[in-house]
Amino acid sequence: PRDAEGHRQLAIIYEGQGKLAEAAEALEESLTYQPNRPDVYLLLGPLYERQERYDDALRTYQRLEALEPNLPSEIFAVMASIYLLKKMGPEALEYAQKALKVDANSWRVHDLFGNIYAAENKVQAAFDSYRQAIQLAPNEPTPYSDLAKLYFAQKRYDEALKAIDEAVRLAPDDPYFQEQRRQIREAVK
Repeated sequence: PRDAEGHRQLAIIYEGQGKLAEAAEALEESLTYQPNRPDVYLLLGPLYERQERYDDALRTYQRLEALEPNLPSEIFAVMASIYLLKKMGPEALEYAQKALKVDANSWRVHDLFGNIYAAENKVQAAFDSYRQAIQLAPNEPTPYSDLAKLYFAQKRYDEALKAIDEAVRLAPDDPYFQEQRRQIREAVK
């Protein structure tokens, strides 16, 4: 391809074939033709994430934020999650707050706050955030799983088991929740 759109289309084909590195390369090439295309950054960020290229993903999302300051809460939440993964608590909190400002009713954002607070050992704030996430989305298993981890870390095993049992009830075929329940049960024996 000899233009930005051609490279973007090529990237979509590569991604469909599971060729993530090639897809990212095609999108990077697309940006050399037109560096201010938010749609390309929206495709490129997740590609970097899937390749565990977190620094590249953050730079991509930061560039997107510079182009489009009014992003959806999900983008800010992803940025916060990456910062949390990199153990950069203040930055994680900053982007979680941006996500919350955009959508105060997002269970994902409240769950993310729980994860940030848990990482900072702010146990009560973490419990409160997970409970808020559960209140906003009682049929979503992830906050129950995260709550179970926190209960387990606090050696509150019965409560951990109740929380993970609820996650498994909501997503009975999810192997992650099944394994988490197995590990909790094993530790309680």
